[in-house]
Amino acid sequence: MGVDVFWQDELDVDDYEPAYAEKYQERMHWHYGKKIVKVAELCARSDDLFVVYLTCFRCSPDSFLISYVKDIMTHYDRPFLILQLDELSSDVGYVTRIEAGLRSFECFLREKKEKATPQAVVRARDDRLEKGDTVLVPYIDVLVSEFWTKCFNRAGYDAVLLDPSARALNTGYQYASGGECMPLVSILGSAVEKVKERRLDPRRTFFHMPTVCIACNFAQFPILADLVFQSAGLDGLKIGLTNTLTPGKL
Repeated sequence: MGVDVFWQDELDVDDYEPAYAEKYQERMHWHYGKKIVKVAELCARSDDLFVVYLTCFRCSPDSFLISYVKDIMTHYDRPFLILQLDELSSDVGYVTRIEAGLRSFECFLREKKEKATPQAVVRARDDRLEKGDTVLVPYIDVLVSEFWTKCFNRAGYDAVLLDPSARALNTGYQYASGGECMPLVSILGSAVEKVKERRLDPRRTFFHMPTVCIACNFAQFPILADLVFQSAGLDGLKIGLTNTLTPGKL
């Protein structure tokens, strides 16, 4: 097709300091995950580089990284292509999607949009609980979750234990990519449902998101939660962490 192709390892991003993508760097505990989001922003801020994301079955960590790359590309108003590879897909199908992606890239170049300008670094969320806030407690364990809720109530806060219902799961999948951990999708869906059901002010609502620094997806839960709440129109909903460890600095 006459297109120059580069693997991400051919791009020098060791000294590249991301701006918008920094919020994904801070708590990213996957080495290549950190590199992927850096390359995504580098391409988004370049004149003639476009992202083609190759992924298999949306498995972790791709289940989270796809959403992050989409957010970065959308923020910079850049076209991109995601190719999901598996043994059931045909060569013709891939060629069709690649051709469509190239047409999108060509249209973008013809429009001669202005190059993205430098901006302030965007940090990961770690909001503070204030008096008068309503606390949303995720259902993680029958004893622990109830205990957290009672502790917040005892401290004078209106704490609500989220309900992991089938409806909440369906709501969560409206905003998730489909490959994330099902418990997380259910938790986020139940949070969205509860805010809308009780007509809570997002800026006076605190999402209590316990996390832990281990080689799983827990560290990414609050990051994806921020994306989901924005997509659901709940801008300003607070997200707090109970673990101050920062995986990106280990």
